[in-house]
Amino acid sequence: MTSRPRTIIDCHTHISTFNRKGQTFEATLASLLESMRSVGIYHSIVAPDSEHASCVSDLATTLMLTKGHPELSVLGTACIPTLTSDDVTELDRLASADLIVGMKLYPGFEEFFPNDDTCQPIYDICLRHGLPVLFHAGETMGQAWRERYEPVRGR
Repeated sequence: MTSRPRTIIDCHTHISTFNRKGQTFEATLASLLESMRSVGIYHSIVAPDSEHASCVSDLATTLMLTKGHPELSVLGTACIPTLTSDDVTELDRLASADLIVGMKLYPGFEEFFPNDDTCQPIYDICLRHGLPVLFHAGETMGQAWRERYEPVRGR
């Protein structure tokens, strides 16, 4: 039996300045790429924040930073409680252009249930383009977590 090399894919990474005082997103990206090389991670899927001005890069920033890095893929994100038709149009455009590989939703932080009607435009995009939907589950940092909205514990 021949041994084949292991392929490691990290399916939940962020470009974040959290706990990295004074660092930029660019420096954090360089650190991510170096750590991937040093431990043999073949590919990483980057999950942006759905909020702007966060310590985690938002979707537009993440797409800009990861351009030209085939070892990185990006998930689409949207803040469901404030989702607009412009957001839906942009996410559909990104999916059509193969710039996102799925959608990440965050019910425990953004206070919505995965079966809320407001999620349907996101699900429609994913169905149309054959993309998975990922739900962030579990406690967030501090008081922001809303257990009642967790996909496993909710309603």
